[in-house]
Amino acid sequence: MEISIFTFRINRQVVDEIAKRIKSELNLKVSEVGELKPCEEALNNQRGQYDANALISFLDTFKNKGIAIWILPCDIYCQGFNFVFGIAKPYSCAVLSTARLNTVGLIRKEAIHEIGHILGLTHCKEPCVMAYSNSLPEVMRKSDELCEKCRRRLRKLTGKHDTSVQK
Repeated sequence: MEISIFTFRINRQVVDEIAKRIKSELNLKVSEVGELKPCEEALNNQRGQYDANALISFLDTFKNKGIAIWILPCDIYCQGFNFVFGIAKPYSCAVLSTARLNTVGLIRKEAIHEIGHILGLTHCKEPCVMAYSNSLPEVMRKSDELCEKCRRRLRKLTGKHDTSVQK
């Protein structure tokens, strides 16, 4: 299985780190598509943020077949939330905002989390990368790896026999 990475104004080193982590943690092939500018219709001028659901819809219609993640520095929100780090549409695509994530490690962690949702994983109660996080301290506390339970679920969902970490 292959995932396409779309970006917008993201440092090359950050993209390389994310691609490397996707390959090692999720055993996915990575194809970097390039820059994709956010659609203006998604911008909420009153909030100064982009509507994550509008961005997901835009990406879903823009991308070709397969799964994709769009990494951008714009602050994003969903109805009922002040902000979100990311949002995913299962079996399709995800949008990840780096606006509130202050290190490459945290960006990598949330990229794996959102791709986990694309692949069909739900939130986990363990200190796993799939744990729900609503604040920066919560992102910092959770692991950057899948727990064994999520690894087993991912193997079932993707039909792969090996989702172990390659070190």
